[in-house]
Amino acid sequence: MHGMRIGYRDYETADLPHLLRVASGCWGPRFFPGDPRADADVAVHFVSMFIGEANRSRVAVCEGIPVGFILGRITGEPPWSLSARAQAETSAAAVRLRATGSCDDYLDFYEKVIGSYMDPLEQAGLALDSETLLLAVDPGMQGKGIGKGLLKEMERTMKEAGAADMFLVSTGFSDHGFYTSMGYDRILVSSAAAGRHGTVGVNYFRKLL
Repeated sequence: MHGMRIGYRDYETADLPHLLRVASGCWGPRFFPGDPRADADVAVHFVSMFIGEANRSRVAVCEGIPVGFILGRITGEPPWSLSARAQAETSAAAVRLRATGSCDDYLDFYEKVIGSYMDPLEQAGLALDSETLLLAVDPGMQGKGIGKGLLKEMERTMKEAGAADMFLVSTGFSDHGFYTSMGYDRILVSSAAAGRHGTVGVNYFRKLL
């Protein structure tokens, strides 16, 4: 990684501003181009959901600064208790989003795609041990192997916790080739209406640990 030293540790409450910084720009520009405040609100709204569900995490740190995050959960275990700040900020962010002219487009995507992504798994009778909820790398640090390192760290964490497999969900906006290159098999494909984005594909990937 070009001489950089990357360390890994668990998520800490003080990491939230760094996580929001890294996640900002992942979704907001698709719905609120040119509106950085709405983009920041989308990041809060998006990230807090995953913080609230997660019970496993790894953070990539370079020179003391978090530069990448991966959040996951062991199925059947309760979530952690580190979500209070993010959950408190979510309500304020949602109010600001509803005040914008295009908030319905984002909320439509959020509710129809993200809010119902588990339904096809249940309908297919698939019971999986663990899930990656969020993988995000600082845009300025992408292409240096940090995403791969975080995914491997989460796989190790899940395996040590007794999981036999790990799955993740990727929408049509994501790079599916990254996951297949990491040994994940696409096990299911579904779709959902997503406002002006039309029908968005939802891809389910699994890897045996």
